[in-house]
Amino acid sequence: MLCWKPGHKAPVHGHEGEKCWARIDQGHLKFRNFTLLSKKPLALKFSDEIVGGLDYLDGPADIHSVENSFDEDAVSLHVYAKPYDLCDVYDLEKKKIRRRSLSYYSKFGEIC
Repeated sequence: MLCWKPGHKAPVHGHEGEKCWARIDQGHLKFRNFTLLSKKPLALKFSDEIVGGLDYLDGPADIHSVENSFDEDAVSLHVYAKPYDLCDVYDLEKKKIRRRSLSYYSKFGEIC
């Protein structure tokens, strides 16, 4: 579960080839989907932009950004085909790909 305050966003990122689905349980979110054309030089093709509300199901996502550009909080549930601990984040302005480490938390806040 992810909680999104107004203005919160996840940058353009990939899912290491794993499929991801997201369901909105509260509020609205904007999903922007991309296709990778090349890594060097970085070239992404914008596919579409979708605004989803309550019970909207997005996926399977590959490369996308997610944003709460609305005036209310949002909550979404994300399900991945399998967990992964690294992902690519695409900086469209600087035309760079950055590898980011990920961590997961249990319901008691312990790092897994």
